[in-house]
Amino acid sequence: MGSEAEEIPTAIDDAVGNEDDDDKSIEGVGFYQAKGRFKLDQDKLYLDTCSSYNQMCTDKYLEGVCDSKYSLTGSCNSGMTVSKKKGWYKGFHMWLNPDGIANLLSAGLLEAEGHKIEYKTGGDWTVTAPTGEKIVFQRESEGVLQGFPFIKMNENPTGVALFTANENCLFLTFLGAILLVLS
Repeated sequence: MGSEAEEIPTAIDDAVGNEDDDDKSIEGVGFYQAKGRFKLDQDKLYLDTCSSYNQMCTDKYLEGVCDSKYSLTGSCNSGMTVSKKKGWYKGFHMWLNPDGIANLLSAGLLEAEGHKIEYKTGGDWTVTAPTGEKIVFQRESEGVLQGFPFIKMNENPTGVALFTANENCLFLTFLGAILLVLS
């Protein structure tokens, strides 16, 4: 009877190499804040089980920031935000979202890319990359974030220096396989 609804790609579709149409936007779930409100420590990167995309609120640790052919529309209980810039943090493709409240690595996206995530109640969270490198996330020990897993980006956390983007290389992740294309 009617036409089929056009499917909007998700942030996971985007991260695993399905960027094939300039006219579409990407939908995701993340954390947004109204301008001027509190942000979490911008030197920490939190492992998040609710976000469907990786995001940074600051470009301080990002390399290769550029405009994306997609725009990401992030939704959460505080409203919606749109991001059109992406960059790299130590091999992780990140959306730059200055209106976000935290720097986030999406657990769901990491798993879709082939990473393994392990945790025990009261212990650290460990992310094992498809290549075998391990990243250990500490837990916040007090306050409203008690128990939240994070790494301190300003201390070059163990296992995170997987690779770095620069103008001579383009890194793409596709279901855990890392391809290096030299320009």
